[in-house]
Amino acid sequence: MSLWPDETLARTVKAELRKRTKAVRARMSPEQHRSESDALCARVLSSTAFIAARSLGLYVPHVAYRELDVWAIARAAWEAGKEVAMPRWPIDLSGMQFARVTSESDTAEDARGWGAARSDAPEATPELILVPGLLFDDQGRRLGYGAGLYDGYLRGRAERGPGAATSLAAPPVALGVCFDFQLAVELPESPGDVRVDGVITNQRELRIGR
Repeated sequence: MSLWPDETLARTVKAELRKRTKAVRARMSPEQHRSESDALCARVLSSTAFIAARSLGLYVPHVAYRELDVWAIARAAWEAGKEVAMPRWPIDLSGMQFARVTSESDTAEDARGWGAARSDAPEATPELILVPGLLFDDQGRRLGYGAGLYDGYLRGRAERGPGAATSLAAPPVALGVCFDFQLAVELPESPGDVRVDGVITNQRELRIGR
């Protein structure tokens, strides 16, 4: 992992990149958002990673903010008999887990207005996780929203993989999903950041790890 030598500068650059990317995404028309979301979903559904996975971790998209809409992937997974899970977290954001959902009604907004799996849904450990983000690069670096929830979850799963003292399951394959304009040349990287194994956009698929 190649970290920026100045962590203060890295945080400043990340904050500016988040601001700019959110502004660009907010300018997408509803038609463009729908069309590009559909194109990405089709690319995911035809990928070998999706076809091979028995269980899938997704997220509840915040469509009002033009976040990539992945509900078509969830519906296709349910129809194929795959287990679908969505994230949830405590109010203090001290950690994240995935929980099984069998329909859109198994999700709800939390106190922040974020969509999440319902609190009574059973915990799940998906094999494949589609990771949201504001920006990705071709080395698997990811710029998220700043809470570190996915970094913490993926790091924890890696540490508890086969052979670990508290083994739960093999570490998941983590694929970043984003619109093509959300691909960057190179992103700043900080201690604790976890790279994804690949990135899928509405126009291409980048295979990075594993």
